[in-house]
Amino acid sequence: MTARLFRVVVVVVLTLGLFVNRPVAQEPANDSLEGIVVEDSSFGYKLYRPRPVVWPVPDILLSAYMIRWTGPERRRLFLVVRLNGVEDELLSPLIVAFDGTAVRLNLADHPDIDRSGCVPAAVQTIQDEDNLLRRISMARHVQVAYEAPNILLHATLMLEDLDRLRRIVALHDMAGLPPDLPPPKDEVMAPPAGFSNPTLIASTKVPPRYPRKAIVKEKSGQVVLSARVLKDGSVGDMRPFSPPAQSCGFAEAAMEAVKQWKYTPATMNGEPVDANFTIIVNFVLDKPPDHGSRHHRPKHRD
Repeated sequence: MTARLFRVVVVVVLTLGLFVNRPVAQEPANDSLEGIVVEDSSFGYKLYRPRPVVWPVPDILLSAYMIRWTGPERRRLFLVVRLNGVEDELLSPLIVAFDGTAVRLNLADHPDIDRSGCVPAAVQTIQDEDNLLRRISMARHVQVAYEAPNILLHATLMLEDLDRLRRIVALHDMAGLPPDLPPPKDEVMAPPAGFSNPTLIASTKVPPRYPRKAIVKEKSGQVVLSARVLKDGSVGDMRPFSPPAQSCGFAEAAMEAVKQWKYTPATMNGEPVDANFTIIVNFVLDKPPDHGSRHHRPKHRD
């Protein structure tokens, strides 16, 4: 592989409690669209899907979406299976076990292969003709397994995973769907009087390492972290809320570094307080200069 230069650029945006710089959207009368992305298709239908899982991404990800056609209205449910680390054109069956029942789900051949990240992933979309999606969403315990030559994947659906499925099923069953939310308005709310921002102690700013597998795969990426500076100056809970490149280790590297940072804490009327902040970490892999093209550039004469 050609030698590459790499650099990490960190941008910190400090915010406080409810006084945050973030898009503010009007909420509907009910929460039926909470966590749901609605997209208009050029083919004349609307697509309803859960917001994507940002981190951590399991070996097997089960998701769902609904398509709604109008005039006359029709709705269809679809189950989406994502197998991380799989790039086979011929897929083995997926075993779905829930509440004492095991179902063998045959996956069609020639799935979509996502190679945008450092690890390929096979993505298969299946129309839910047998109500499997509904049965899975109503279960209390769900485990999935995929086995193929030299591949063994397992995953357990957490409560938030099942909730994402239930919301799509609930939308499908509603007599009348709620109106789409208006586009979010970018509102900046000023901090209150008496508040001072936390200050990063420069000597503690450990730079994130560039993940080795991202260098090998020649991948760049961006991680947006939502974190909290505690009143003792340490960094508390944090998690990515912008999806980094798939399985490249960018999110882990960014959080590993930020967790070691220390701050002079934020204060309110002179008293230390917790404060939210956002960190944007750009992992940039630079291309080396093309010396050859410089020496062989065509010359033009007037």
